[in-house]
Amino acid sequence: MVPKMSLFVSFVKKTNHSIFFSGKQFWRVAFPSALESGKTITVVVETVFSHALSPFPRQITQSEKQFVVFNGNLYVYSPYKVKTQTTVVNTPTSSIESYTKTKPVAQSENTVTYGPYENQDAFSQVCNTFHLLMLNKYFARHV
Repeated sequence: MVPKMSLFVSFVKKTNHSIFFSGKQFWRVAFPSALESGKTITVVVETVFSHALSPFPRQITQSEKQFVVFNGNLYVYSPYKVKTQTTVVNTPTSSIESYTKTKPVAQSENTVTYGPYENQDAFSQVCNTFHLLMLNKYFARHV
């Protein structure tokens, strides 16, 4: 088993106005030492999204259940070619109405696992959509 280590991560200010950078944020990852020619390293990228869910449908009556939709990229948006990638999506509920079924994909309770996907080109994008039931207990309540 390969030991895990934390890497130094910093925000990259955009200097290139390419369409690949439009509306995107990039981060620089510093390795503790230079990677030797021909060697590889495994990097695990964990992302957390806030304010990324939209009510769907937009309006409901007070007695109806509230569903939400998430739209994002199935692949890690990287300026480098990605040799292999697996995407794991954890939702707050197992009541998933629908989700993108780009194969290979598997669902178990509130987790959907995509991949592994091999040899993804730089800046790869595939729309990933989730439509799920949002339970009231996941929202803040002000009394």
